[in-house]
Amino acid sequence: ALAVLYWFSQIGHLALRANLFPMVGALAFAVMLRASKTNRLSHWALAGVLIGLVLYTYFSARAWIGYAGLMLAWWFFRQPESRRGILMASGIALLLFITLIWYSLTHPFDSGQRISDVAVFTPEGVLDNVQRWALAWLFGTGDGSTNISGAWISMSRRSVLDIPLTLTFLAGLVGLARLPSRIGKMGWVVGLLVLSLAPSVFSVNAPNYTRAI
Repeated sequence: ALAVLYWFSQIGHLALRANLFPMVGALAFAVMLRASKTNRLSHWALAGVLIGLVLYTYFSARAWIGYAGLMLAWWFFRQPESRRGILMASGIALLLFITLIWYSLTHPFDSGQRISDVAVFTPEGVLDNVQRWALAWLFGTGDGSTNISGAWISMSRRSVLDIPLTLTFLAGLVGLARLPSRIGKMGWVVGLLVLSLAPSVFSVNAPNYTRAI
């Protein structure tokens, strides 16, 4: 679906590291759900590796990492039998985080400057961004970050979902809703969607398809 989605292909031509985020993030999310079901140590270990790699894709991944931590904490208390695997996944992820954690500690200005430059925390600004995102899905309000490259200008009136992907998106939701055993997983998916929008909702130039990639 992403291979034929206009804005994602456009971002791909710009060769940003953010292009790795959907692939690595989706794999990590899927493996985490799988590990919570099978409770196999190999699955938990792979989940830890993928969570650790997510942090190296884009600065917006920090929100995703927080969500992954919330999921692991929830399962830690709800599934006592999985605690060994959860601790393994957490430990592996933390080991992979060490390089960036060290850089953040030794370069506090560099690590926080970009976020502070684009952040929006006023209620009016956040509400305006939420409204922009509500329209962006189907009504072509487009990405507002035309200052990054001239190539982005052609995305200024593009919606997030085109017609084929809208049908695919709705079919996926219907498929989840029809299977009672997946209702819990659907809740995690919806939560991930909301959290993925947060880096753009709380920053300038919303809707920004890169920050919410």
